[in-house]
Amino acid sequence: MESLEGFEQRDDKFRHPFWGLVFENKDKIVIIMEYASKGELYDYISERRRLSERETRHFFRQIVSAVHYCHKNGVVHRDLKLENILLDDNCNIKAGGENHWV
Repeated sequence: MESLEGFEQRDDKFRHPFWGLVFENKDKIVIIMEYASKGELYDYISERRRLSERETRHFFRQIVSAVHYCHKNGVVHRDLKLENILLDDNCNIKAGGENHWV
């Protein structure tokens, strides 16, 4: 794992429950996320085959909130799909995906 020496933490721009800690230097932006113990949203839905309207609304609201927050701050996720949306212990989303941030 790469050291964060020389990186500056960017809490001013990214304070949202569905994102991790953000660090940047002149060449890179690094997002450190908490462990998403429930795995991918894709697997979660596939295992259940069907979600209730309440559960679907829960995920949809969180996804819309996270995407809105990103766009408002000039950040775009280039590959937003169920496999890149992770779930924590409480089934809250964590937007993920490697090398898909602009």
